[in-house]
Amino acid sequence: MPPALRCRWAWWFTFLTVFMIAPSALGHGMMTAYLEVTESSQGFVVGTWKLPVPSRDVMPEIEGCGRVDRATENDDGQKSNFVYQISFRCSGALAGRQVQIKGLGVTVTEAVVRIALSNGTTASHVLGKHDVSWTIPKAQGWLPVFARYARLGVEHILTGADHLLFVLGLVLLIGVDRRREIAWTATFFTLAHSLTLSAVALGLVRVSSLAAEATIAATLVLLALDIGRKGAAKRPRTTAFVFGLVHGFGFAGALGEIGLPKGAIAPALFAFNVGVELGQLAFVVVIVLAFEVVKKLAKENARPVAALGVFGTYAIGSLGSFWMLQRWSILLSQRLHS
Repeated sequence: MPPALRCRWAWWFTFLTVFMIAPSALGHGMMTAYLEVTESSQGFVVGTWKLPVPSRDVMPEIEGCGRVDRATENDDGQKSNFVYQISFRCSGALAGRQVQIKGLGVTVTEAVVRIALSNGTTASHVLGKHDVSWTIPKAQGWLPVFARYARLGVEHILTGADHLLFVLGLVLLIGVDRRREIAWTATFFTLAHSLTLSAVALGLVRVSSLAAEATIAATLVLLALDIGRKGAAKRPRTTAFVFGLVHGFGFAGALGEIGLPKGAIAPALFAFNVGVELGQLAFVVVIVLAFEVVKKLAKENARPVAALGVFGTYAIGSLGSFWMLQRWSILLSQRLHS
């Protein structure tokens, strides 16, 4: 088969495959709820309950505390979140009671819980469908907060298809055999998205999350166009840093939906960045190992390895194009109707 026809066949095969799975391929797969409650000295507890999607089946309960009123919706100005104000009456202190999130599962997978006790101390925990309850401690150090937000960072990068495709694109741009350069480029990408993530999380910068997601999709298209282009692989660190600043806004949007625990913002923010980096490095290792396995199976034949790179490049460009058009159309539609 002539090279031109092979290339055309590869493009159409990847294009059709990507567009068949694209409607179900999300940029971010985390569906995290956030509960923040504050205890008063009279046993009255007020809280904010934030959901990524509307659901009356997923609700928090506190052991020995009755809900004073039904959850009332509150508009937080973000289309992607649904925020409710809830109130509880407890006979005694909150410390030692169990917090439970009922209904966690497919729709809402986990919930970040933050408790502010009347003595001024705070505690937080992450609940999931296999860990639905938590006993509120009298005091909590920064280490549990660090561990839980690091886990959220790992989960976010590993469920963020757009970020993972960008990392794959960087590896393909550099070349799988240039391990040292891959490590340096990944470090530059991490540094860049950590800067913008921190700036947004600390309130120094405000960016539309949907606009950020649409621009992230555009970085995939631009990166795919660079792969294999003569001279493009000479400056991968610059590419990773510039585009990493954009990806940081996407990470910030996810972290904004989760929320940062007051009184432990610094360790939580640092931990989330560390978790993202760990998940990113794990994905790079998987990519390199996958190419090594194909190399060994192919022995002296270089075509399977080259074909894997070609399909990867077309997948990045096709999905990036789909997401870019989809997200920008949603953004423009919102602007026209606002």
